[in-house]
Amino acid sequence: MSRSGQGLFGACTQAVLCHNDLHAGNLLAAITGENLRLTGVFNFEGALSGDPLMDVAKALYYLDDESRRAVLDGYGVMGREHWSETLALYHLYFVLELWCWMAQIGETHRLADLASDLARYSAV
Repeated sequence: MSRSGQGLFGACTQAVLCHNDLHAGNLLAAITGENLRLTGVFNFEGALSGDPLMDVAKALYYLDDESRRAVLDGYGVMGREHWSETLALYHLYFVLELWCWMAQIGETHRLADLASDLARYSAV
C-alpha cells in the first residue's frame, strides 16, 4: 500500500449496507452435526452505507489468524485488485475509532495496546 492509500477508496464502485459491528456476539448460527450455518445478524445500531470491505475488515480485526483465514476463504472473491491493502487501511481506521471511543468512555487501560496497533497498521 502506498503511504497515502491513494486510490483504495475509489476502488469501491457501489456502497452497501454495512453492519459496522460484525463479530461473534452479533451473529446467530445453527449447528447441525459438524456444519455451522449463519442464520441471523442483529444489532444494527451502527449500520451505515459504505464499502463492503469495511465489514470484512472489522470482522477480521477481532479474529485470530486461523479464523481470519477461514473468513477470507469463505467470503470468496473480493472483486478488486488491491483488496488486502484496503483491508489494512480499514483496520487502521477501526483501531483509531476504537482508541477514540475507549478514551472517551475512560477505558484507559486499553489505550497503550491500541496505540501499538495504530503504529503497526500505519507502518504498512
